[in-house]
Amino acid sequence: MARKIWIAIGLCAALMLPAVASDTDTGGSLPPNVQLTITVREGSDNAEKTYRVVAKGDDSRARVLAGRRVPIPTHTSDAERDGGSTTAYSYQNLGLMADLRAKVHPGNRVALRGEIEVSWPKESLRDKTGASRAPTIAAFQQSFSVVLDDGSPLELAAVASPDGGALAVRLQADILD
Repeated sequence: MARKIWIAIGLCAALMLPAVASDTDTGGSLPPNVQLTITVREGSDNAEKTYRVVAKGDDSRARVLAGRRVPIPTHTSDAERDGGSTTAYSYQNLGLMADLRAKVHPGNRVALRGEIEVSWPKESLRDKTGASRAPTIAAFQQSFSVVLDDGSPLELAAVASPDGGALAVRLQADILD
């Protein structure tokens, strides 16, 4: 069986914005809301999925959880008295998990920080007979702290494999009000 080799072709940018006087003094006004858009392209067909969440622009936490829980066989025991076997399972989340914070700064800039994880099974969750088996799970994880102009996207990662599979994660912040 040929080994798959993943090649990273993108890196996370990290920028820090210095604190300014208006960061702590809101003057009684409410912070604007920020729409955070995460776009994930994966697979050999580059299927694109877009996830959106609205967060307060005052460094409040916003979370995105999308995907499915997959049973992972952890233990199989043979039950001699009834002629069958018993399999125990644990469950793992697969898909997108993002924990984000956005803070709006003067000049229509948004400071974003957080973590994003995209995970998927690298091979079938079932063997040739249709029975469940422990899959190999692939995952992309990235912690970041960036400052973006309103509406400007950031490519967090672009990963390709020799067999034509790919993963790309893009993040964008739009100030709503």
